[in-house]
Amino acid sequence: MPDVPFHFSARGPTIPAMPSFVQREADLSLRAASTFSRLRVFWPPDAAEGAPIAVFAMEHDPGFEAARTLSVEGGYIVLALETTALDVVTVALEWAADHGRVLGADPDQLILAGGRLAAAAALRARENGWPEITRRVLIGDGSVGVQELPVESLALAAS
Repeated sequence: MPDVPFHFSARGPTIPAMPSFVQREADLSLRAASTFSRLRVFWPPDAAEGAPIAVFAMEHDPGFEAARTLSVEGGYIVLALETTALDVVTVALEWAADHGRVLGADPDQLILAGGRLAAAAALRARENGWPEITRRVLIGDGSVGVQELPVESLALAAS
């Protein structure tokens, strides 16, 4: 039987495209002063190039679910780490400011999320003069709040 080309119409799809809800995740290792730190990166579904980047410092285990939620609902690319070491958070924050574009983020839109440790890291960044944090998301005791206040107002939270 001879091959006969299949005739098709060049029309577009007849049903509308369904929205996708695919969220990417990846593990990342950063070298801190005396150890390697493992982070998990969460991208929001259908992430646009240049999305804000958030460093999420978890002092105790709210799990990565809170970081995933921050990514999905906030539209942020999130670097989540579980640590009690301020130096580790500082390394992650500086890495995000330097290399956020590698992840498809805009490092000029740097967000710091977490509780007391995140507040302490914000104060350290202010003292060092870098990196500039554009927004803070304070999380604690089951509540979440986006702070547009100056970093100086976090001094009480860090103590």
